Amino acid sequence: MSTETELKFIVSPEARAGLERLPKFQNTKPNHQAQSSVYYDTPQYALVRQGILLRVRDIGGSFIQTIKTPREHEAAARGEQEEEVQSGQPELARSPLKTTVDPEALSPVFRTEINRTSRLFNLDHAIIEAAFDEGAVVAGNRHEPIRELELELKAGDPAGLHRFALGLHEQVPLVLGLEAKSDRGFRLLGLPPHPVKAPKLELEREIRTFPAFRQIISSVLSHLLANAGPALHGDAEGVHQIRIAIRRLRSALMLFQPHLNRTAVAGFEAELKRSGRVFGETRDWDVFCLQSLPEARAGGVPHDWVDLLAAAAGPGRAAAHTGSERELSDPRWTGLILGLLAWVHEEPDFVGQEALSRRLRRTGPALLDRVAQKASRRARQARSDSSADLHALRKTLKKLRYDCEFMAGIYSRKRVKSYRKLCEDLQDLLGAINDAAGTTRLAELLRAEGHSELAPAAGALAEWSAARRNEALQHVPDALREFEAAAPFWK
Repeated sequence: MSTETELKFIVSPEARAGLERLPKFQNTKPNHQAQSSVYYDTPQYALVRQGILLRVRDIGGSFIQTIKTPREHEAAARGEQEEEVQSGQPELARSPLKTTVDPEALSPVFRTEINRTSRLFNLDHAIIEAAFDEGAVVAGNRHEPIRELELELKAGDPAGLHRFALGLHEQVPLVLGLEAKSDRGFRLLGLPPHPVKAPKLELEREIRTFPAFRQIISSVLSHLLANAGPALHGDAEGVHQIRIAIRRLRSALMLFQPHLNRTAVAGFEAELKRSGRVFGETRDWDVFCLQSLPEARAGGVPHDWVDLLAAAAGPGRAAAHTGSERELSDPRWTGLILGLLAWVHEEPDFVGQEALSRRLRRTGPALLDRVAQKASRRARQARSDSSADLHALRKTLKKLRYDCEFMAGIYSRKRVKSYRKLCEDLQDLLGAINDAAGTTRLAELLRAEGHSELAPAAGALAEWSAARRNEALQHVPDALREFEAAAPFWK
């Protein structure tokens, strides 16, 4: 099975016209093709639930069967097998699915009708197909229009694909496509894409520093983009996972910062921080409405007060989700993703220092020391119940925990697990304290925005939150001592 590396963009008619006016498009002959594709699955959707796609595409009477496997650690890549078949029916005898699914159980679930205009660009280090797709996805009596630009690496270096995409984006601002055609089809059938947690990353024990950095960033970008579709359609867990992915990206950049181009890191860090605030606000409202208020109700806060707060919070939560959806559809967000992809696929001497060519086992301890020392310093400063001190410690602990997860493959599993557990235990306590503060803040915000009738409800919720905060605070000193006494696994 080969690897398909591609990027998709949503293009308006105006954006397409702008791209086709570019000299590189004007000077390349287009190829026009009508494509009709039928996607197959079982009645229980056994394939898509495993992240597998099966389609048969009719191109002028020739039938091409395609099987795609789930993405793992590369944001723009996934496994793909293509072969010509005799008819529009799947043929699994030579496919990876021959022992996975009974061909008799398969049936068409939806189709796409596409008019494709493609061009082939021969660059110095890559051959790239740029295809405009216009048409529709049709699932039963439901349909949705498709207007996309698909850039696919046909041969050569993925860095060439990312640079090419970034160059187009600089001339005609693009919006990254967050749903594949298949995602849209299954969504029309009532199966929206599910949020996914970060995949487990296993670096090779003797990996060098730059390939490790590239693999980490690519894996986190894959996690980020896998959750963009769910978040775009208002899924609270999708928003949560995007926020986690942004924090993991920032953690990875800060971890390797001593050996990276500082100007590039600063630029990406500033943009990730800005974007993180957008998703952070949405996550705060989700926690307030979906977690804190139900827990307060179960914890004894009068139901009438909780209902008043829930009703008042609805518009704020909806507005925050609109902000997140707007962020995902903003060319600025597309530029951030393309910039990161292009940067990490460059050569090490372009990205940063010569040290990137050394083995990670040599450079890693000093990198982890920087983060651990910062966490220890903040732990020593957090002896009081200062919200600011505890919040700063919590943020640093998160970075340390993510960094431990990134590096886990090159150290003893047992020692990594033990150290990470101490980070998680302390982080959970600090998270409970932070959630309590956030609950009180949002309730007070609602009251201050003209809802004076919410004063009793906000007061009751503040009392409940303060009790939870005090309970968590009682366990913090012991957790701090255990964390400070822990032996770093990288020593």
